[in-house]
Amino acid sequence: MARVDFHWESGDMSLEKFASADRSTQLIRQLGSEFAVVPNPAYVHPAYELYPLASCPKLPLQSLRAVVCDMDGTVTTTEAL
Repeated sequence: MARVDFHWESGDMSLEKFASADRSTQLIRQLGSEFAVVPNPAYVHPAYELYPLASCPKLPLQSLRAVVCDMDGTVTTTEAL
């Protein structure tokens, strides 16, 4: 059975929904050079997920005035301060 090519579009971007290992490597390289590797529970596929990390800022941060953390210790930028 031939696979049908599907695409998704978002703004100016259009990507295929399915990609070969070589194409996946190209796409991942475009996301960054460092990734967080997060393991999944044994009953979840895939065994791990990769999340691109933002590039590190030059320290010290001259304009940083405060860091706000939620009660669980996570930093949030979606809530009004």
